Amino acid sequence: MKVHSVIINESLMSVNTVSLIPLPSELLFNSGMKTCDQIRRENLLLLISQAGGVNKLAEAYDCTEAAIKAWAKAYKDSKTGVPKEIGRVPARKLEEVTGKETGWMDHDHSDVKSLNLTNDEQTILEAFQYFGPEVKEIWLDTARKAVNKQRDAKNKAA
Repeated sequence: MKVHSVIINESLMSVNTVSLIPLPSELLFNSGMKTCDQIRRENLLLLISQAGGVNKLAEAYDCTEAAIKAWAKAYKDSKTGVPKEIGRVPARKLEEVTGKETGWMDHDHSDVKSLNLTNDEQTILEAFQYFGPEVKEIWLDTARKAVNKQRDAKNKAA
C-alpha cells in the first residue's frame, strides 16, 4: 500500500508544480476571455456612440451624464474603492431604452464595433447568424446585386 501512496503523491506533485506548466493560461486557451463587466462596459461605449454621445444616452436612460461616465470609465466608488459595475438591472434598462433585445449587453459585439453601424445595420448582422443556409444565400445574393449595382453606377460616373 505504501508504494502506491508514494507513487500517487509524487505524480500529484509533478502535475501541480507550476514550473512544469509554463504559461498556464495559454495552455487553457482562456487568456483572452473577458469578464461580463468588461463586455458590458465595451457595449456601453458602443451604445454611447450609437446614441450620439453620453448626454443623449443619459437622457434616454433618465440619469446624469456622470452616472453613464462612471460606468463607462469604471470609476471607483468613493466609499468602497471598487470600480462601478453595470449590474443586471441597469444593463436591462440600457437595452430597453436603446431598443436592444434582452441580454444584448451581456454579449460581446466587438467584432462589429469598428464598422460604425447604425442600430438597424447591426441588428441585421447579428440576426444573420441565426438564418438557415437558404435564407443566408438569398440575403447574400441580394447584397451582392446591390453592391454590384452601386459599383457599376460609381464606375459610370467616373
